[in-house]
Amino acid sequence: MKIGLVAEVAQCNHRIPEWAKGLSKIGHQVFLITPNYSKSQLRFLGLVEDYEFTWIQSKTFRSKYKRYSNRNFHLSRVFQKILRIYRSKVHSDGYERWSKSLVQTLKTVHSKYSLDLIVVSVSPFSIIKPVSELANLERIPWLVDYRDLWSQNHTSKNVSEASLSFEKKLLEQSAGLITVSNELSDNLKEIYNGKIQIISNGFSNVKNYIPRPKSGPIRIIYAGSIYLNYQNLDLILDALLDFNKINLRATLSIYGPTSNHLKRILSRKSHQLPKWLKLINEIAKEEVLKVESEADLLLVLNWENPKSYGILGTKIYSYLGAGRPIILTGGYRTNQVVEIVEHSGMGKWLNSKIEIIKFLENYESGKIDFQQNLRYIKKFSFDEISKSLDGFLQICAEKEL
Repeated sequence: MKIGLVAEVAQCNHRIPEWAKGLSKIGHQVFLITPNYSKSQLRFLGLVEDYEFTWIQSKTFRSKYKRYSNRNFHLSRVFQKILRIYRSKVHSDGYERWSKSLVQTLKTVHSKYSLDLIVVSVSPFSIIKPVSELANLERIPWLVDYRDLWSQNHTSKNVSEASLSFEKKLLEQSAGLITVSNELSDNLKEIYNGKIQIISNGFSNVKNYIPRPKSGPIRIIYAGSIYLNYQNLDLILDALLDFNKINLRATLSIYGPTSNHLKRILSRKSHQLPKWLKLINEIAKEEVLKVESEADLLLVLNWENPKSYGILGTKIYSYLGAGRPIILTGGYRTNQVVEIVEHSGMGKWLNSKIEIIKFLENYESGKIDFQQNLRYIKKFSFDEISKSLDGFLQICAEKEL
């Protein structure tokens, strides 16, 4: 098949480029259509342009990613709320300016190669409408990849009926939907009656777990954003405060775009940050993988809000690929991420300060024996994911228009 993939790859991490690579290996001709990225943006994302598929970057629209680092934290809460309300009413996410050149690119590709299918990523949502209109006009089956929800998003206190109605109407002619978890699939069934396929996030390579001899304090790493309204950071901090009360026995390094914000919030609670806590700005993808592979323990903060249970970010899969032990704290056992961590044989869910301290003591003394379940873990490799994706896309491409 000839497949057009439309995405802002800066927002979907390596998910869509890896799809393009995997589908190309299977034998499809793939065209990845994205905004334009500078060389520094590509390096930061860990992306190269010499893939076997055709990557077409817009010449007239530059990706917003990393152009205004931490900008949102300088906006007042009132202004942010006004901005969200406005964008909700006009169904805007700031990417509308890309639509004109995007549609023209799709037209050019289709006129030359006759696309059999178009897959568009849900974020940014505003690009779905022009893509769907072109696809319907040209009678090309199209479908949407939901890595996260839009009108039903877990960060929204109230669902906008106008946005929900707009989304439902927009999806009526879609040949199918893709999402990352059972919970998100159940939510999408409320607004879509067609086929929904679960395609998880994943990793490119997995490292074998090798136990390491104790050498200095336990190095715990968290890589990614932290949402204090939805994740309980205090649980691990309180546990480490007690664990390090007499001697320095463990350190926690947090890498991510919210580190500066966290530094301000935590500094208000205490005059100075503890020496065992390091807050570091976001680093390039290649550096993230290196830091994760060198950690003793990788930290996941479970979602506290049941609405967030289906949100399975790329971090957990990157951790599985790193081959290092995982500690998952907070939230509830019913969250699917608990199942993934425990089935992998590489981690444990800890839901109290006492449990965390006991786990760290056992880890420190070498009493925990991790049994890496490679057979289970490898099903999240992009090579395996591409096979499931291929089967679903074949079905969607057969939809009569």
